[in-house]
Amino acid sequence: MSKFRIYLTLLLLIFTITSCDRVIDPFEKNIGTYSVYGSLDIDDKQHAIRVKNVSVPFLADSSIGYDGLKVYFQYPDNKSIQLQDTIINFNGNYTYNYLLKDQLQPATEYSLKLIFDEDQETYSTISTPGITIPDSIPERLNSCYQVVRIFFENVKNPEFINADVGVIYQGQMQWAKIGRVDKIDYVSDTNRMEVRLSVTNLLVDLFPPPPEATVGIPPRFWLPTVNCNELDQFTMFFRYIHFGKEWKDFRGTEFLDLDFLDSGDIQNGVGFIGAIRQGEFSFDFELD
Repeated sequence: MSKFRIYLTLLLLIFTITSCDRVIDPFEKNIGTYSVYGSLDIDDKQHAIRVKNVSVPFLADSSIGYDGLKVYFQYPDNKSIQLQDTIINFNGNYTYNYLLKDQLQPATEYSLKLIFDEDQETYSTISTPGITIPDSIPERLNSCYQVVRIFFENVKNPEFINADVGVIYQGQMQWAKIGRVDKIDYVSDTNRMEVRLSVTNLLVDLFPPPPEATVGIPPRFWLPTVNCNELDQFTMFFRYIHFGKEWKDFRGTEFLDLDFLDSGDIQNGVGFIGAIRQGEFSFDFELD
C-alpha cells in the first residue's frame, strides 16, 4: 500500500470518528491544535511519535504552525524528557516526528505532554500491555481434524490479541488473519484469550472455500481449497500483536492488520497513540 493511499485512508478514518462525536484520545478535545499518533512497540529501542497541526492547510510549508511547540515524554517516576523533532515529507504534506530513544516496560503507564502557544498544554496516556504467554494444547496434533486450544495468558481486558496463522505452501510463506471459523476471545472471568480450531479450520483462513461451497454449512465444517497434506511443512506458524488498552475502540476493525502496522507509514489514524507488543510461536501436526 502506498503512503498516499494510507494517508487517504486515515483522512477517511478521522472523518468517520469526528462525524460520530467519538473521542478516541484526549488530543481530540483540542480541536484546531495538534493531533498525535503512533504505534509504540515495547520491544523496540526507538519510537517515532508523529505530531500534526490540524489547523494548518494541507500541503502548507513545513515551518508553519510548529513554532514554540514542545513535546515531553513522561515516566511513572515523574521523570520527563523533551523529545527532538524531525520533519517527514509525505508527498508535500509535512509531519513532525518526535523520536523517543528508549525501550518501554510492559504493563506500565506513560504519558505524553504537548506545550504550545506559550501556556497551553495537553496530555495523552500510553498504557503498555503486559507480557503475553502464548501456548497450545496439545503441543503436537496427530490429525488435521484434531482440535487444538490456542491461548494467550496475561491479557487484561480491555487489552486484546490479534493473530495471524501461517504455512509454507509451494515454497512461499502464506499468512492470514484468524477469524473465519472462530475468533480469539476472552475466557470468562480470566485474563486469558483463547480459540479452539483444527488445522483444517485454520487452513480455511488461508485458503477459503468459494462462497457457493459454504451455503447452509456452519463455518466449523468448511473445507479449505488447500488440504493439510499439500503443505510443504507440517507446521502451523503464528504471529500476534498484544494491544494496550487505548486500542479498545479499534478492536475488530481493519486498521489493526499486521501488514498495515508494519508498513512503516502513517499508523493508527490521526489523534491516537497506543502501545503494542508482538510475538510468534508454532506447533507441528501429523497426517491422519
